[in-house]
Amino acid sequence: MNWRTPLAEPIALSAGDRQFVTLRDAAEFLTERYSKAQGGVLAGTIEDLIVASADPTPEHVRRATDQFARFLADENLVVGRPGSTGGDLEQRTRDMLAGRRSKAGQAKVACGVKRRRKQPRSR
Repeated sequence: MNWRTPLAEPIALSAGDRQFVTLRDAAEFLTERYSKAQGGVLAGTIEDLIVASADPTPEHVRRATDQFARFLADENLVVGRPGSTGGDLEQRTRDMLAGRRSKAGQAKVACGVKRRRKQPRSR
């Protein structure tokens, strides 16, 4: 396992007293502070960190980073992060409602993937 793998992006506590840069930083914080806590989000966060340390692909590291950030936000330890998945989802939703294509949609168009068009209804 490679616990020295950097998170997808650094995460700082809102108090400014601690910053998390690697999977080890996140795991040590959770085990120090929440050693007796159990359940849901905490268990999922720890599992994602373990998976990312065992197989540090960008997808696993991103998932672990986002899950850790969500956990910290749920504990009111960080303020919303602009690069987090939640923010991306909100932005994608606003873009969709405004009729704009996402970066993924733009990439598909650039690669020649055709977008299905709605057929007009015939009466």
